[in-house]
Amino acid sequence: MAPTEIANCELWNHGPGMLYGEMDGEEHKEQIITEIPKECTKEMRIADQKKLGNNVQNSLLVVEGEKTEKSIAMIINCNNFSSFRRLIRVTARVLKFTKILKRKCMRKSKELTTDDVKEAELLWIKEIQTSLKRDSRYESWRRQFALFSDSQRVLRCGGRISNAEIHYETKHPIMLDRNHRVTRLIIEECHERVHHKRNTHRNQIEILDCQGKAID
Repeated sequence: MAPTEIANCELWNHGPGMLYGEMDGEEHKEQIITEIPKECTKEMRIADQKKLGNNVQNSLLVVEGEKTEKSIAMIINCNNFSSFRRLIRVTARVLKFTKILKRKCMRKSKELTTDDVKEAELLWIKEIQTSLKRDSRYESWRRQFALFSDSQRVLRCGGRISNAEIHYETKHPIMLDRNHRVTRLIIEECHERVHHKRNTHRNQIEILDCQGKAID
């Protein structure tokens, strides 16, 4: 898509009208989008266009007027990434673009901020932890590791070390599921940072293996 086309594209500049409540009557119920905007498909690979076209009836379902639990995994497939850093940066850009659409304004800067990155990391941490909560052994883990939710609703480990005079993140590491794809990406990044003698997340996270044991 050429820059001149982007500048004159109403969808790109303002987003779909439904984001601002510009829908009425039956449109506020269940709406199935049957056609992908050309502005979007131009940016996709041919193979992805075909795949999306075949599954559009099942994948692009917009429900208005209902409170549903949103998941970042419904928007971004973490299995398509081989780097945690890249996953977070892509997620941060998607979140930033979404905010621009909702505020109906042009972005002031295309650069990602520290807050943008932290928000993306937080979403994926919560996504990883949903698998822990769904596991039948969760209650046992909760007692074993004295799990609790912090102010951001992130699961952390408690225990006797809580009284130690060390950083909060070290006293109460975040609990993650080792079997999750994003957790494996985090582990790989930690190993890479250790290799290059940089700071790691080692003291900030606890990872459960398939037997429910905490590992480094």
